Amino acid sequence: MDQEKCFTKMLDFENIDDDLSESSTGGISAIDDDDISYISDQCDFFGDTNQSIDGSTMQEDLGAIPNQYFVNREHIVDSSIHMDETIRRSLLNDPTFAPPPEVPKKIQNSRILAKDAPPNASTLPNWNDITHSGSILARISARSRIMKKWNECFWITYGESKVLLFRSKSDFDEWVSNPYLSDIERNFLVKLRIDFVLDYKNDIYMLGYQVTKQKTKYYKNESEVLHQFQLKKKMDDNMIIVAAFSSIDETEVTALRVVFSELAKKHQSSRPTTIKRSQKA
Repeated sequence: MDQEKCFTKMLDFENIDDDLSESSTGGISAIDDDDISYISDQCDFFGDTNQSIDGSTMQEDLGAIPNQYFVNREHIVDSSIHMDETIRRSLLNDPTFAPPPEVPKKIQNSRILAKDAPPNASTLPNWNDITHSGSILARISARSRIMKKWNECFWITYGESKVLLFRSKSDFDEWVSNPYLSDIERNFLVKLRIDFVLDYKNDIYMLGYQVTKQKTKYYKNESEVLHQFQLKKKMDDNMIIVAAFSSIDETEVTALRVVFSELAKKHQSSRPTTIKRSQKA
């Protein structure tokens, strides 16, 4: 479905709220897919670790990303036979795709001051482990999802398997450069931490992450169109919404969605199977 047709259908469903509702048990559950607007006739996930990436689907996502994010975009678009392998090399390992932030001017002084930091101070994060970054609107807490409130966030990829979200770019700067923060204080600055390797070990009932289809929704009160998707955690018997992400800028949303999907694929071998869990139990 092309963008113009999507927008037309979106206007027909402008009053539909498709986020969260209180369940009868007092918990939070997703509204039935039948209530979701034009794009979600079926609950179709991109980045499901049980499914392979379809070349055409990924190409559709890549179309929203400007050429400057790529060292060589042509070999991605023209390669349909080995699409999975090409994209994995070109995006997660391409420093020009959603590039990391500029190095703060005070980072060098921070390394010097760290030598005299108190005993309870935590080690400064390794700047070289920050590979991608971007800005996004997010609903991370249960309260923000119930109140349907979008909050500005700044995200980075850290190391081989982690995505960290901060309340602001200034919180990120504090996290990465303040040598006097304790572990508790530094971790407090991270609003959401997603690890596509360790999260499986920390939650024995977790089977994987899923990334929903990117859709577009018109907000009548603000008179603006937001591109959005959700990150969900697949459990043994249900799906849990981890966070929802959106932006007026389609490029910002697509970049983060591709990062989530590619990390899920990259670390598919870390995902336990139901059989392994039943044996462990």
